[in-house]
Amino acid sequence: MKTSTKTELIYACIIALFVFVIYGNTINHGYNFDDEYVILNQQVQQGIKAIPDIFTSRYFTSEDQSYGYRPITKVTFAIEYSFFGLDPKISHLINVLLYGLTGVLIFNFLVKNFSAYPKWLWLFGTMLFLSHPLHTEVVNSLKNREEILSFLFGFTTIFFIYKFTKTQNKFNLIISFLSISASILSKESGVIFLGFGILILLFHMLRNRKLFIIPQIYFPTPKFGNVALNSSSYYIVGLLYFFLFLFLFIKVPSLIEVLMHIILLIIFVLYIPFQQVTKRKKYLKSGYEWFLYVVLIFSLMFHFEPYGQIGYIFLVSIIFLKYSFNFLNVNQTQLVNSINYSFKSIGIVLLVLFVSTSVFYISYYLPNELLDSTILKLSKNQTPLTYTENSWASFKLSGEVFVKYLSMLFYPEKLLFYYGYNTIPIPEDFNLNLAFFVVFALGLTLILFFIKHTKSAFLFVFFLLVGMLFFSNLLFEVPGIIGDRLMYVASFGFCGLISIGLYKLFSLENKFLKGLASFIGISALVLYSFKTISRNADWQNKSTLYNADVKYLENSERANMIYADLLFGQAQEKLTENNLEDANKMFEASAFYYKKSLKVDSSNFTVYNNLGTIYFSFLADPEKAKYFLKQGLSKRFANYYAYNNLGMIYEELQKPDSALMYFKKSIDLNPTNTEGNFGMARVLHQQNKFEEAFTYYVKVLEKNPREIEAHEKMGDLLLQMGDTSNAIRFYQNVLKINSSRIDVEQKLEKLSY
Repeated sequence: MKTSTKTELIYACIIALFVFVIYGNTINHGYNFDDEYVILNQQVQQGIKAIPDIFTSRYFTSEDQSYGYRPITKVTFAIEYSFFGLDPKISHLINVLLYGLTGVLIFNFLVKNFSAYPKWLWLFGTMLFLSHPLHTEVVNSLKNREEILSFLFGFTTIFFIYKFTKTQNKFNLIISFLSISASILSKESGVIFLGFGILILLFHMLRNRKLFIIPQIYFPTPKFGNVALNSSSYYIVGLLYFFLFLFLFIKVPSLIEVLMHIILLIIFVLYIPFQQVTKRKKYLKSGYEWFLYVVLIFSLMFHFEPYGQIGYIFLVSIIFLKYSFNFLNVNQTQLVNSINYSFKSIGIVLLVLFVSTSVFYISYYLPNELLDSTILKLSKNQTPLTYTENSWASFKLSGEVFVKYLSMLFYPEKLLFYYGYNTIPIPEDFNLNLAFFVVFALGLTLILFFIKHTKSAFLFVFFLLVGMLFFSNLLFEVPGIIGDRLMYVASFGFCGLISIGLYKLFSLENKFLKGLASFIGISALVLYSFKTISRNADWQNKSTLYNADVKYLENSERANMIYADLLFGQAQEKLTENNLEDANKMFEASAFYYKKSLKVDSSNFTVYNNLGTIYFSFLADPEKAKYFLKQGLSKRFANYYAYNNLGMIYEELQKPDSALMYFKKSIDLNPTNTEGNFGMARVLHQQNKFEEAFTYYVKVLEKNPREIEAHEKMGDLLLQMGDTSNAIRFYQNVLKINSSRIDVEQKLEKLSY
């Protein structure tokens, strides 16, 4: 026993050392692409005290959209911030440690559950998985800690489900319940592990003949007698249905409904099963009652859906029949036994499905019901499926994506930080890739049926097939169309199958084939490792990453826009440093990549608006600015920002009528926008239309009371209107906001004489 523990510790150290060899060069990296979602935001930077708020809010929220629910990931960053503050080195170190822990868990799982293979094979398979270059985005991007955590918790679920099938210890199922919840709460794709866990439990029951028991159905001769109720659980069910009736069909205030929902879920989804598992009290004594209970919970959870209410009516009918039998006192011993046997197999299946549905409901569906319902709005540059009328589009695109993923798993040569429109165009006709996708998917599906007795092969085939299908755009639209990180789960199945295949080849008596298997395995591990180490260097920061990748992203509308945005921000930083020469070069480079983005998709309004801003505000070319802004406004999605920019251009060109026209259009689109109202006020003020200008200044200050220039302009306006006392008040407001405004102090001094 001691020798075994020592050996496992040695293997764990080898895995940990290997992870630090291939990912040690990431620890000194800075913040990168999308890290602001989980680190550079005010919520996480409140530290541990923000945890309640994190669990009751969306993953990301802005003015016009909010989406996702991944509280576990954000909580890790909040805790980290409380202890270390903003330190990217600590964040990257934690990512590497979590990744190494994943490797140790995988190795231990494979060794303990698939002992027919030697330990060195699973060490190789684990190292092959850990070294796969597709994981560089997962480990290097702090935002993608969600992938590591979801996989880590999901695999913990599988670990304890397998342990349950060997020990029958229900405590392992409780741990599985908690870990799969944590997996889904880290990222929604954890549902893949939930699906696999269900299959493992059902196959385990099949092997132990706990499913599909076909009893000899015998209908006894009925006898009439006194009424007898022989199970107290019927009273519980009846009482529940009394409250459920009120809950379903009587209108109550929404807060009461939510509270009632939560209370009933706690009692019947958590408390009663807990009592059953701990054997303190048996509410449910037969397969029949378990069947009723599972369907009951289904109707409770989905009471607001038609199928939930159908389930309610179905159970009412069943219970009514039961009460009828009791009333007639039919000699029902054999009948009840037959019913119990019949329902037992169905009840066990439904129980497994019920537990898994409960996990998914509590960790995913319920938050979507209780939180803000605004969802992620996918633009054309994120997924072309949103804007196509081709009914076969998702199927055809899936074929392209599938083949792309398969090639990336085998040969991850060019890894990119973002793909999106139009890196993988939707084929116009059915093509070879689609045919290959269909054949391969069907082939793997058949393999799942034929190799279910080979647990290791089943495990790897499942994760490879489902991992690719899940993110193939067939089931739902994937932002960015594809992504390196999205193959994290599938790559586990891929590396496992490659390991077994090489082992089968190595096990043959032929020396050449043995040597070939060894050469392929060692070469793959070495090449993957060097590629990973090399790719890590690209992820040092946003500049190094975008510079490395943008040359391969000619067809990516969004990638070029992202790079242009970065250059635009860096140019503004150079301006603050008074480095005008470098700033102008960066503005020109930003404009260059914005134009490349337009070559891929000429309908993106935001790019036109940004180009207008660059040429007007920084490159002093108002004619080009007007051209791009007007081009943008001719597209489908006009925005008040462009109207504001055009208004400011015409204001500077001293064409007040045109300026007022564009500012007015801006206000029509967004009545409370500060720039539009302020622009209207300035131009009207210049035209001596004091009354109208006053109205717009008021709107600006209502929206932003600390708009210092508006206070000063209001003071000037009131002074011109002869209202000196109120003018002084607004000048004083300026000094309250910024006491160093000497020019305003001088105005006040003149008015005091």
